[in-house]
Amino acid sequence: MRFLFFITACLFLYAPFFVSAAGAGDVVITEIAYDLKGADDGHEWIEIHNPSSADIDISGWKFNDGTNHVLNVPPKNGGQGTMVISAGGYAVLADDAVIFLTDHPGFPGTVIDTVMSLSNTGATLMLFDNNGVAIDTELYQKDLGAAGNGMTLERGDGGAWKESAGEGGTPGAAPLQNQQYDPGETATTSSPVLGSPQGAATAPRIVADAGENVAALAGDEIMFDASGTQGGSGAAFIWNFGDGTVASGESIFHRYMFPGKYIVVLSVSGSEDTIEATIYPHGIAISEFMPDGGTGEKEWIEVHNDSAYSADLSQWGIGAGDTKARFIIPQGTVLAAGGYMVLARDVSRIVLPNEKGVITLWYPHGQQAMRVEYDHAKKGFSAARKSDGSYVWTDQRTPGARNVFVVSEDDITEEPQVSVVGEKDSHTLAVRAAWERVRDDAGSSVRSFIAEPAHAMVYDEGASAVSPMRMIEPALAYGAFPFGIAAILGMAGGVLGALVILKRKQ
Repeated sequence: MRFLFFITACLFLYAPFFVSAAGAGDVVITEIAYDLKGADDGHEWIEIHNPSSADIDISGWKFNDGTNHVLNVPPKNGGQGTMVISAGGYAVLADDAVIFLTDHPGFPGTVIDTVMSLSNTGATLMLFDNNGVAIDTELYQKDLGAAGNGMTLERGDGGAWKESAGEGGTPGAAPLQNQQYDPGETATTSSPVLGSPQGAATAPRIVADAGENVAALAGDEIMFDASGTQGGSGAAFIWNFGDGTVASGESIFHRYMFPGKYIVVLSVSGSEDTIEATIYPHGIAISEFMPDGGTGEKEWIEVHNDSAYSADLSQWGIGAGDTKARFIIPQGTVLAAGGYMVLARDVSRIVLPNEKGVITLWYPHGQQAMRVEYDHAKKGFSAARKSDGSYVWTDQRTPGARNVFVVSEDDITEEPQVSVVGEKDSHTLAVRAAWERVRDDAGSSVRSFIAEPAHAMVYDEGASAVSPMRMIEPALAYGAFPFGIAAILGMAGGVLGALVILKRKQ
């Protein structure tokens, strides 16, 4: 019994020394002295505040004004106090702790020496914990005040920055405007009376809203929109894109140069929201497929990585229609740069129609990445993709290897058509004009739906007698797409002319 009592007593005895690990927003920048009267060198400082209900140890943290700076543990370089900020407490980070204490004689609070070079026009300031996680991000601009007049910028209760009420600010304490009563209030009134002209207005609570999760291709321009943020009028919107870049603005564009999954953090005066940005590699395409292998050979589909980097194809999908993927590429599948992956029918369980059909490529999150329509498939022929994105039928199949095409003028015949949706196509004006005449006469088209990540960009329509197509680059978009059609030109007087199509072989 006495043993149990001893353990309990020890727990209570040491409980005050437990400190909490900080999360985003648990420690915030609340005051900035960036442009004081006279020379700024050595006189700049910022105030940080722990608004949480637990003590927080900031040992190993870094301050960033464009460059990371270590926080020197007091009393190093003249600092004073401790690296533990008590619940509700404040600390000052000073460019020179000795100069700060000279400027503020008798200051009783914590002063931590570091390095800072605060721009007189504005900058983004950040706090990182000992694991490199951004705890707070704030943006200041000289238009907010405190530009060379001896005042500081203070963060009000609503999160908005304003000039201090007095010269020198209030380091180590809440701003004076947060401590004063409105003249219309009385000691017995804690909130304004409804309808009373003397009631003090309550600052709106800021709730950051970074929008929805996004998916895009590497290199695409993505718009991040924080217009759904509540109470953010006049506040600074800071975006951390998770790839080492930070930017400010309510709505802003950003490009991810490499595939991956990124956590995007929006900070609006202490309120934060996070979303995921999933970035897929460019250059993944259906490069060759064989619908009808003839006797003894089954269908197969080839996927090619045309980029300069290895691509993780985990959970990508292949389908034989528009509804969904029928085969999901297993987790951990990586396709080398310039590599090929051939999916046999026995593996994918996908049966391709012999005459005409649709093959689709799907992103892991369920959007369609590419759609290929084919018509008049020949037995033993594969549809091979050329460098310009068009397809031709060939009896020289190259599963798992690069497609090579050789033009032979001896092969003048009517070719079956393949049409693709997913990448821009370009052809000679002569062939384009011929196709336009055929399409106008026949009037046939197919309505296709494309859903690639990021913004919509509809390219000009290109076509050839071999592979007419219309391309759409990223977005939830759709349009009318011509499919394969017999190459017959209507001529005056009912005379039919044959459109000569070159059949290309390896």
